[in-house]
Amino acid sequence: MRATLRSTLAAVGLTLSLATFAFAQGGVDVCGPTDNRTNVPVWEPVITDVGEFSDEPPQGDGLVIFASFAIDNSEADCANADAERLYSFSARSNDPQLEGLAVNLRGNVQFANAICHFRGFFKNEAVAGLHQGWAETYFGAVDKYEIVSSGRYCLERSPTK
Repeated sequence: MRATLRSTLAAVGLTLSLATFAFAQGGVDVCGPTDNRTNVPVWEPVITDVGEFSDEPPQGDGLVIFASFAIDNSEADCANADAERLYSFSARSNDPQLEGLAVNLRGNVQFANAICHFRGFFKNEAVAGLHQGWAETYFGAVDKYEIVSSGRYCLERSPTK
């Protein structure tokens, strides 16, 4: 009886630990080596001294990513912004023929202590054309519960931020 109770409590503890870990990852666990679910890239850009992203986000029409970064409110102005506001940031382009990449995001932003925290799932949409040597990309927030409840997604790695 005690062995059964002990093993049941251990299983419950493991389940709670895994659930806590998954919640920390935005509610989705990390992909396993033989996982058949859709792999969600994690993008945690560094903001450079000149106020741009150090790297491009993963892109592809319809690609779902998990983004996490924080930027000073003086750079993004999210304190009193509408929830549907579009934020535009610059990123260094991987293409040497381009001046840069304009990264446009809508949603999944919270304000705290003079910092704008962007964290959550976003879906990429293609933006056609160039403007003065700059390419553009757009990411719209995806409801976390839609991602979690579908059971179709897993993260490429655990977010560090």
